[in-house]
Amino acid sequence: MRLRAYLDAGVPLDAGRSVMHVMSGAMARAAEPLRRLFAESYLRPGDSELELGERYAEMTRALMPLVSADLEYLMRHQLRDHARNDALSAAERASGMLADGAEIAVAFADIVGFTQLGQEVPEAQLSDIAERLDDLATDHVRRPSRVVKTIGDAVMVVSSDAAALVDSMLDLVQAASDADGFPPLRAGVAYGRAVPRLGDWFGQPVNLAARVTQRARPESVLITKEVHDALGDARERFVLHEAGSKRLKGIAEPVPVVRVRRPSADAD
Repeated sequence: MRLRAYLDAGVPLDAGRSVMHVMSGAMARAAEPLRRLFAESYLRPGDSELELGERYAEMTRALMPLVSADLEYLMRHQLRDHARNDALSAAERASGMLADGAEIAVAFADIVGFTQLGQEVPEAQLSDIAERLDDLATDHVRRPSRVVKTIGDAVMVVSSDAAALVDSMLDLVQAASDADGFPPLRAGVAYGRAVPRLGDWFGQPVNLAARVTQRARPESVLITKEVHDALGDARERFVLHEAGSKRLKGIAEPVPVVRVRRPSADAD
């Protein structure tokens, strides 16, 4: 019945299936922390399976209306935010079709030494660090930049505004440095044409940003020449140092990169 309602509203069948697939994955990821939260809140020492099942059922009846209302609110908020910040081009409005891709800045920030850290600290502490990275990104990545996804020890961010994305990466790296007990971050930013699909982005700048990040020093941000050019007049807001050409895995030619800092951090 719900599928018929989507079709009657004008949603193409294949597109609707793709969106439902993405939503299913998102709900699976959301369900796991909710399950842990409920278990931590309602599990009692010595519970039998029957007692636990009855308590979970009672909890579900009481809390699902609240969870449903929160999910609806968050979805409305995100859709409203996208509508405000992702205006369609004149060509898209004229043709009635979305463009296949867009010129976009892409960044990754990852935790330095995360693999080694995994051999030194308990798994629960490692998980806490990954969760804190997600929290830091949520707090310090600002529109029009937006977090696309977190991948364990890394976060991927995109923006139609290269300067805004560089600002967000500098803020995020500094926030990690200021956070008590948090490992250092490093970030890399690339710019070019990429394609959005099912909530993710694909294309050359995505791969390049990931590779550049791997060559950045701890607590630093590296940008490609394309990002440097896309900054335009906003370059005056940053301190830029040529960092040479880097050989990157999977990329044939060395890539020129620039290290970017805030003016107050202008020191080697």
